[in-house]
Amino acid sequence: RLETSDIIVANHALLFSDLALRQEGVSVLPDYKYLIIDEAHNIENVAQEHFGIDLSQWRINFLLHSLYNPVTKKGFLAASGHTPAIELVKTCEKDAKKFFESVRKWLDKNGGNGRIRKNFVEDCLSGSLRNLRLALNAIVKQNVGEEDDDENYELARFSDLLKAAQDDLQNFLACSKTSDVYWVEVSEKSLRNPVTLRSAPIDPGIEIKKCMFDKIESVILTSATLCCGRGQGKDGFGYFAGRVGLEKYNQLKLGSPFNYENQVTMYIESDMPAPDDSAFLSIAAEKIKKYVQQTNG
Repeated sequence: RLETSDIIVANHALLFSDLALRQEGVSVLPDYKYLIIDEAHNIENVAQEHFGIDLSQWRINFLLHSLYNPVTKKGFLAASGHTPAIELVKTCEKDAKKFFESVRKWLDKNGGNGRIRKNFVEDCLSGSLRNLRLALNAIVKQNVGEEDDDENYELARFSDLLKAAQDDLQNFLACSKTSDVYWVEVSEKSLRNPVTLRSAPIDPGIEIKKCMFDKIESVILTSATLCCGRGQGKDGFGYFAGRVGLEKYNQLKLGSPFNYENQVTMYIESDMPAPDDSAFLSIAAEKIKKYVQQTNG
């Protein structure tokens, strides 16, 4: 149904996953020539997430445990009898723990704000990921010609996911893109995902232009907040266009149906503490309640 549809409705995340994958020669959506993006003011942030790196110990372990979980004895390889591959899964999990512990120690040593430099910690993980990936590929080759292709398909999928994780790790440690910024995120609240390696393009507009505006025949961007100030013509849209890599475009600015003069009242409360005062929230809540009652909602 997806392949034969005239119109496909997708969210921003799925769209940008597809656009990013198309740069690697694959896709999740059928080919399309026309694209309409609502709430288009969000695409800069979405692009930063999809064209960067997001690698955590949880992501690695989720992938490994899908193959084999040493605690539950379950996973895709559990019933297959591929003991060497299972042992490689265990090795990968140990090396992942060692690697992310070293990242955490490095961060603590630098007061939590150390600048990421090339090979800032030793890579004790990508080799194990590679060995596991090659072992899965070897199993696929052994299975060629057998009637049941399901196992080969799943093994190939796991191999692709391991390759993606390995590439992300090596690219992060190498700080491979001078156009990106690299950092480590730590969450004290998340026990399962405390340390994450992140990167994002400093100017996501370059990637958006390359994968969207240069490739798709017609793109319509719509939102209530694309135009800044009272600028007419292209002047009002210049800031947004520059942020998303849009160079040649036609613009249309429409008035709002909301009657602000008759439907909006602004109250300025002079007796308020500074926003960073600990009492600000509770006092603001009481002031808001007063004006909600005063205006009948």
